[in-house]
Amino acid sequence: MYSDMDGDLWVGTSTDGLLRFKDAAIRMYTTADGLPANYAMAVLSSHDGTLWVGSNCGGISRFDGQSFKTYKEPEGLLNSCVWSMAEDSNHDLWIGTWGGGIFRFRDGHFTQPARTLRCLVWWWKGCHGNCIRSFETSSTGLLARHFEMLSATPGHTVSKRN
Repeated sequence: MYSDMDGDLWVGTSTDGLLRFKDAAIRMYTTADGLPANYAMAVLSSHDGTLWVGSNCGGISRFDGQSFKTYKEPEGLLNSCVWSMAEDSNHDLWIGTWGGGIFRFRDGHFTQPARTLRCLVWWWKGCHGNCIRSFETSSTGLLARHFEMLSATPGHTVSKRN
């Protein structure tokens, strides 16, 4: 769920695509409108007002108000099962995937941070340590979250927190 610069509320659904609540009207966007899948797992309005939609195994789509442009494996997003997105202070788009780790989208290209970042996420139910459910941004950086929090004790032991 995301509220854009115009105050419109965008809601991703697990079967009905993307919903837009504007004033008293509701508009549904589905594969018939150009979404790659009707599983809209993440919605983000970037600094310039561009709406991004992350689809479960459908990649990310940029919506210009009229049509969707989708990015998947052929465009460089090596895992298209998108579960989360965030924009950092440099206006880079960060994409969290189910099973493929983290990707950055900058200047029309995807890159994947060092594999060590992928190993910091907790292994959960067959996810093999590469499932990013959500992001948080701050003035000091970007934090990727998973289903369980990780914390480090003074002895450098990593432990699980619910």
